[in-house]
Amino acid sequence: MRGMKVGRNDPCPCGSGKKNKHCCAAREQKRAAVRDSLGKGLFYVLGPLAIVFAVAVSISALRGGSVGDDGLERVWSAQHGHWHVVLPDGSETEVKPGMVWNAEHGHFHPAETNVEAARRYVTDELDQKIDDAQVTVNEESPE
Repeated sequence: MRGMKVGRNDPCPCGSGKKNKHCCAAREQKRAAVRDSLGKGLFYVLGPLAIVFAVAVSISALRGGSVGDDGLERVWSAQHGHWHVVLPDGSETEVKPGMVWNAEHGHFHPAETNVEAARRYVTDELDQKIDDAQVTVNEESPE
């Protein structure tokens, strides 16, 4: 009897004595309704968000520019076939590989390698510890 389909007016297989349509079938129908309403709710919430995101991406792509990590806008130069950066004075120059913009000096500098950055970090931290130790020694020694 496990593979047989239970009719709506048949006794419920759970043994409650009620008709199937008033017992387990009704509960399953309520679960399906809740599941459908949650799915529709997510669609109605996420659908418009997806549309807004797609429109924003399209507008950004149409503008043609993007801003890099250094805060400078990048524009595609069809004439040269590569990206240019827009400098603060409004002029454009090509993006130089291995170079970073220095706003303080107003021109590009060679990018610091990971080894150089690590060495500077360790040196700065060591200098700080030496300074802290010197302050501690000066505070403890009577003068």
